[in-house]
Amino acid sequence: MIKKLLKMKKNLFLFLAISASVIYLQGGSASAATIDLKSYYPNPALYSNYYLEGFNLRDSNDTTPDRSVLWFEKTDPNGEAFKRYNSGPEDPVESRCSWDLLSWAGDNLTYAQTHNDCGTNNKDVIYDQPILFLPRFWDDTKPWIYNGTTPVTTTKLNGDEGCKGVNTYTSQILPRTEVTAGVMAIQWRTNQTINWSKGDDFPDCVAGGVTNWQEDYYMIEEMPVQGYEGLASARGLKRIVGGNFDKYTSSGLHDFDVWYDKWVKLPWMPPLSVVTNPVVDPPVGPTAPATGILGTTAQKLAVLGGATLLLGLALMRTYNKKKKSSTKTAK
Repeated sequence: MIKKLLKMKKNLFLFLAISASVIYLQGGSASAATIDLKSYYPNPALYSNYYLEGFNLRDSNDTTPDRSVLWFEKTDPNGEAFKRYNSGPEDPVESRCSWDLLSWAGDNLTYAQTHNDCGTNNKDVIYDQPILFLPRFWDDTKPWIYNGTTPVTTTKLNGDEGCKGVNTYTSQILPRTEVTAGVMAIQWRTNQTINWSKGDDFPDCVAGGVTNWQEDYYMIEEMPVQGYEGLASARGLKRIVGGNFDKYTSSGLHDFDVWYDKWVKLPWMPPLSVVTNPVVDPPVGPTAPATGILGTTAQKLAVLGGATLLLGLALMRTYNKKKKSSTKTAK
């Protein structure tokens, strides 16, 4: 009878060990879906030395589409804020004349300001509370949406009166979509409605007027990289499309529909090499889910093996103690 009881306990310990291992592995598998969106946009591993280059394909009848670029520059080497430029980086005069101010501080992508000093009608557009675009960490099995409002002010750089209003916006991550044949993208969208309460800067803003704005972004896993020894592709922004939504509704044409083809080395930066500048996955940050974050299959198996071994040793010690105790009692 005692032997039967000991055998039952042994089987119970084995069952508990296996169950614990399965539960742990399942926790790792669920958290493996957590994606660091910052590694796609603006991709800190590349943007200090490389920029995105492509074409604005807003009009399908245009046989000579305009070249379009997007490049990034930190405002503080130790901070999370950066400027996004859309003028050619090789242009000594206008490369920095227009920019948007964004930041990943607090593990959220926010947008605070647009500065335009290119051409005419130059101005600043400033949001009292930055618009929240994205969370840094996203579980791709779950939808994400955020609604917010913020006061907005436009300031003319020549001293003329600008406008004031309130921006009511929605940011969301949409289901993955096929952006080109066989290439899946993470798609996120911003919808903004600005109700202007003061100012007269026609056609951009007029007191009592409303501006409706929409942008869609598509980020992919493998954007070709030019001039990086040993690295053929990396994460990046493939497409950005949108603009004034009312104009699009009436004309059928977006303000812009830019398709980026590749990462290209910035003119003043040296080329990188995988040997001297290896590309590594960014660490998982504090806002990621608390359940065990595991990376590769090998890492999962290593952690699982270690956890199972420790649990097994602990259970065997308990089993041996109880066995000795039972043996003494039987005697």
